[in-house]
Amino acid sequence: SLEQYLGNIIVVNSWASWSPFSVTDLPILTKLAHEFESNKVTFLAINRKETQEQATRFINTMPDLGGLLLVLDPRDHFYASVGGYAMPEVVIYNQRGEITNHFRGDANEGNIKDAINQLLNSN
Repeated sequence: SLEQYLGNIIVVNSWASWSPFSVTDLPILTKLAHEFESNKVTFLAINRKETQEQATRFINTMPDLGGLLLVLDPRDHFYASVGGYAMPEVVIYNQRGEITNHFRGDANEGNIKDAINQLLNSN
C-alpha cells in the first residue's frame, strides 16, 4: 500500500520486462533515488503482471538498482488504478498522497527532477 509512505513524496514507475523503455527508465530512477536520498522521497518500481521469475530474470540483467523499492503487482492493480495506457508510466504523489504529476512513455529525468523539486520547495 502506498499509504505507508505518506509524508514522503512518492515516485512510482510502472515497468515490465517486455517494455524496452524499462531498460533505460529504471537506471534513471535509481540515479534520482540516490540524488534525493537525503530528502523524504520514496521511489517505487512496480512490475506489471509478471511472475516473480520473469521480473527477477529481467532485474538480474540490469545494473544495480539500489535505492528503488521493487514491487510485484500480479493483478496490475496499480496501473489500472491510475488509468495507465502507455508504457512505462511515472506517477508522482505529494506528501499527502495526491497525484501531482503523471508522465507517460519513457522517463524524462529533467521533468521528474523538476516535479520533485517543486514539491520539496512547496513545504
